Amino acid sequence: MTLKETLAVLKNNKCKDDEFLKIVFDSLNTFNHKDLRLFIKQLLSSDLTVKYKYNPYLLNILIAKYPLKHEEITHHWRFKYDKWLEPYHVNMYSCSIFSTYGQFVFACKLDRDTVCRCIISPQSNIYNFGINVIEPDSFFDLDKVVFLDLETTGLNPLTDDVIEIALYDPSSGNEYTRLLPLNRSKMIPSEIESLTGITNNMIKDSTPITSQDLDNLIDEFDLRRKIILIWAGMNMFDAHFLATLFINTGNKNFNILKFASAMDIIKNNSGISFNSLSKDYLASYLNINSECSHRALNDCKIEAEIYKTLYNRKK
Repeated sequence: MTLKETLAVLKNNKCKDDEFLKIVFDSLNTFNHKDLRLFIKQLLSSDLTVKYKYNPYLLNILIAKYPLKHEEITHHWRFKYDKWLEPYHVNMYSCSIFSTYGQFVFACKLDRDTVCRCIISPQSNIYNFGINVIEPDSFFDLDKVVFLDLETTGLNPLTDDVIEIALYDPSSGNEYTRLLPLNRSKMIPSEIESLTGITNNMIKDSTPITSQDLDNLIDEFDLRRKIILIWAGMNMFDAHFLATLFINTGNKNFNILKFASAMDIIKNNSGISFNSLSKDYLASYLNINSECSHRALNDCKIEAEIYKTLYNRKK
C-alpha cells in the first residue's frame, strides 16, 4: 500500500491489534526515507487512535527503525509538567519508562524529531499494550510456566541494553543463559557491574542474539503453549526489554508469547500477607538460599523455588 492508503486504513480504526502491527512492520520495510519519516510522524500524531499512541512496543519499533533524538526531562521538572500535561497535550503520547524509585508513565512530545519526556503518572498499565499479559485467579501448574530474567544496563527499554538473558523451566529443569553484547550503550555502568557482577570484559566477545536464536528458544521451552513468569508487577519490566530483542532482530513472533507476574500471583493467591514481595525477602522468609542473586539464571531459579514452595503449600 501507499503511504496515503496505509494511513487511511489505520485511521479507520477497524484493524485488530495484530493486524495493525503487521501493517506497521510491512510499511517500515517498504517505505522510502521520506515516506517513512511522514509515516512515523503521523503514527504519533493526535488524529490516530489513543491505543496506538500509548504503545511502547510500537514506539520501540519506530525508534529502532528511525532513531529519534531524545531530550531527557529530569525528575525535578515533574510537578511543573504534571500540571501542564493534564489534560494531555494534542501532540502527546505515552511510553513505558522506568526509574529507580518506581514505575512511571512518561509523556512524550514529537517536535522536529525530538522526543521530550516527563513524568505524568505513577499508576497505569496502558503502556503494556502489545504485550500479552495474563492475570490468573490462581497459581499456574508448574508444567505450564517458564521463568524469564534479564540483566540490563539500565531501566529504560528504549535506550538501555539487555546484557544477559536466562530462561528456566521448573518442571523439566531445562535452563538457558547467555551474555549479550552492547547495542545502544557504550559500556556497562559501574553500578550495574557491581550489582550483577557482569563486566565489560565479560561481554566483549559475546555475539548478538539472532532471530533464529529466539525462534529456537520458543521451540525449546514450548513458549507457544507455556506462560512466561517474570518477577514484576503490572509494569512487566522484563517483557518490555525482551520485546526490544525481538524488534532488533526483526523477529515477528513476540506477539505469540504470554506473560504473567509471579509477584501478583503470589500476592493474590498465596493466602499469606507478606511484608515484601522482593526475591530476597521471600527467599529468606521461606528459608530458600538466595546467594549469588542478580545473575539472570540464578534469579530465575530463586524465583522458581519461591513459586514452587508457595504453589505446593496452596495445593
